Amino acid sequence: MLVGVDFGGTKIRAALVNNFKIKKEITVLTDVKHGKKQILKNLFEAVDYVFDKRVSFIGVGVAGTTDGKKILNAVNIKPLNNVKLAQIISKRYKVPCMLENDVNAFVIAEYLFMRQKQRKVMNVVGITLGTGVGGGLILEGKLYKGSNYSASELGHMTIASNRIKCSCGNYDCFEVYCNGKAIERYYYKLTNKRVSSYDIVKNYDKDLNARKSLREYSKYLGIALVNITNIFNPEYIVIGGGISRVKQIYKPAINYLRKHALKDSRMVKVKRSFFGKDAVVIGAAMLRKLEPKLWREVKEKESVKEKKKRVRKRKK
Repeated sequence: MLVGVDFGGTKIRAALVNNFKIKKEITVLTDVKHGKKQILKNLFEAVDYVFDKRVSFIGVGVAGTTDGKKILNAVNIKPLNNVKLAQIISKRYKVPCMLENDVNAFVIAEYLFMRQKQRKVMNVVGITLGTGVGGGLILEGKLYKGSNYSASELGHMTIASNRIKCSCGNYDCFEVYCNGKAIERYYYKLTNKRVSSYDIVKNYDKDLNARKSLREYSKYLGIALVNITNIFNPEYIVIGGGISRVKQIYKPAINYLRKHALKDSRMVKVKRSFFGKDAVVIGAAMLRKLEPKLWREVKEKESVKEKKKRVRKRKK
């Protein structure tokens, strides 16, 4: 049995996982405003609820960059930046623990599930469309993390030249054009009315401006898919987030990809996330399968600790 944690700035979700299935779960508030001590208390509360003696590993998907042992930079969980969180969790629960970026955890879950049926799959790109736009890369069967653990920020590639500023400080990022509020912004620009994304999608058939707004979104998603396909030439692109379920966006974006990607790459398969909102906790629980080097380091460290304990016992 494994424990997976989806650790964000607003909520902490912990789950007991076995063979890609969630057996038990809980969600608690992160409560960042009350600082490190309270955040850890809430994290432990969540893990305590799902943990039992059968658990052999805990994986944590963090909304930020991590080296697997500590959080390096998490904008929404700043009190835990540079805290050796894996060590703290491992010490408390007496099982190995590893950390990973949450979108990397997402793509790990999707990739490992694919591999059960298609052993030849080696290159998969994951995209999550939500408040922001995240990315994760499995290249040649390995999680690609870059030179300082911050690779695959696909949401911050430039896809236009309209001088719309992104939260990262750059202009015209993929995230600006395809985040959770983008559809509402397109609609407001056409009508000067503030309408929710849900209602815009709902009124697609009877509202011309709703159709124009969704077409605008799907065009930019299509541009991003073309760039990703041409650069990485993956077998699959997996899209997560509620927006991926909107067929009026999803299908036109794929059609754009088929028309504009390089000929050798355009037959990439684009799939919606199989696990949906469960992907991060499932992927986090299965981190050690895609992080063999870090896993060996964790195991070696645990082995050294056990040897030291035996030596201390003999001396007593």
